[in-house]
Amino acid sequence: MLTLGCQLSDRQMDLLVELVQSHDIFDFADNSDVRSELCRLFKCDLDASIRVKNVRNVAVLFDAMAQYHLINNNE
Repeated sequence: MLTLGCQLSDRQMDLLVELVQSHDIFDFADNSDVRSELCRLFKCDLDASIRVKNVRNVAVLFDAMAQYHLINNNE
């Protein structure tokens, strides 16, 4: 099973949702649950489809998460 090895606490997920929404990193449907959509993304759910608003911001986000060991490569 492919994942990003993401093990975030509830508080970390709350902060991530806040960050993603405040910086318009992804384009979620108005009625979507951002938290569950992000969880699906980090689990590499192939049915998850999230539109990216700014590729550079996504790269910065994922790079920062990798630097702080919040995501890894399936260890």
